[in-house]
Amino acid sequence: MSRMSDIIATCKTIEHQLRKYRLWANLVPRSSWFVSLYRLLPRREWDIIRKAAYAHYGHKCAICGMSDTTLSGHEDWEYDYDHSTQRLVGVLALCHLCHMCNHLGLANIQAGEGKLDYSELVAHWCQVNSADEEEFTSHSDYAFKLWELRNEFEWQLVGPSKEPISQDTTADDVLGGLWKQ
Repeated sequence: MSRMSDIIATCKTIEHQLRKYRLWANLVPRSSWFVSLYRLLPRREWDIIRKAAYAHYGHKCAICGMSDTTLSGHEDWEYDYDHSTQRLVGVLALCHLCHMCNHLGLANIQAGEGKLDYSELVAHWCQVNSADEEEFTSHSDYAFKLWELRNEFEWQLVGPSKEPISQDTTADDVLGGLWKQ
């Protein structure tokens, strides 16, 4: 087996383990930082997408169901390790704590700066997943291991219909593949 085949197999195994949780950290590889829809698209296009997500989820957090809270649009990606494609499979409406659980690296930074109570984040993750802090720690370790391995790839970002995502991508391109309007 080649080194890359070993990496692919390990990625798939770890991802399978992480996906058993309702709320899991699907960390975006370094090569995809700052090339999200939020960053690539004009603000008006992103606003259409995120507001459609809020409506799709009934203005509640898609993961924990919290309502009467500020929501964020969160891009949900699926990774095809065999073809190095990172495909947008959803835009989720997330409460602040669920969103930060999906961005554990950023959560660690914000906690270090005093902008986030990390113990509150851990408690939220544990409650949503009916898990304990030991499971959270294991989950976090696996998430960062998967992130390290994903950084071995040069990812091509593609939309729901597998077309490349670029600055020319529109809200219609994205939403047409996600939800029937």
